[in-house]
Amino acid sequence: MTPSRRWAARLGALLTLAVVTASCRGQPGPATLLHPAAERGGTYLAELARWTRTALVPDRADIALSLTAVYKSEAFRDAYLDEYAAAYRIPSEDLAVLRAEQHERARDFYEFYVLAYTADYRLNDLAARDSIWRIFLELPDGTRLKPQAIERLERRDPLLASFYPVGDAWSRPLSIRFARPAGEDPSVAAPRLVATGALGSLTLAW
Repeated sequence: MTPSRRWAARLGALLTLAVVTASCRGQPGPATLLHPAAERGGTYLAELARWTRTALVPDRADIALSLTAVYKSEAFRDAYLDEYAAAYRIPSEDLAVLRAEQHERARDFYEFYVLAYTADYRLNDLAARDSIWRIFLELPDGTRLKPQAIERLERRDPLLASFYPVGDAWSRPLSIRFARPAGEDPSVAAPRLVATGALGSLTLAW
């Protein structure tokens, strides 16, 4: 695929994400007619849109790096669990156990579901130790956190595709986790996820 075609395809995918986001926020759009979560009702798609950010590093007529990230805040985790329980018909007592586990995880970590795209596939290596990209999290007080873990996820995982309908066929899914400072209130933190390197930098702010 030529650079111009990759650029057009990527823009088309970003526009699709914009339609999904607009639909989740109550604006007209076809996504609410297509996703099973919309048929079940609830707030999941709205919360997904609320906690999703996208930014890119341009490179002439192409894209050096594009990141779409979902911040797994406590509120997002609650909406995810409600949707998961509705989809799999989980009993309320089991859901309560899962919710307690997820709240504990939210207190311990900043965690993100990330889709990474690079026009040059060789540069899509955020999980590699020798990656040209550096990832860090910036907190409101200026503190910078290094990732505790960057894990590659299965690109064709149907569960991820169903619960995170925010990507495209060219993006690589990742889980990025940072240890949360002790005593920090997870309900008020506003992190900034930063990717930077020789080709440029981007920031995703919540």
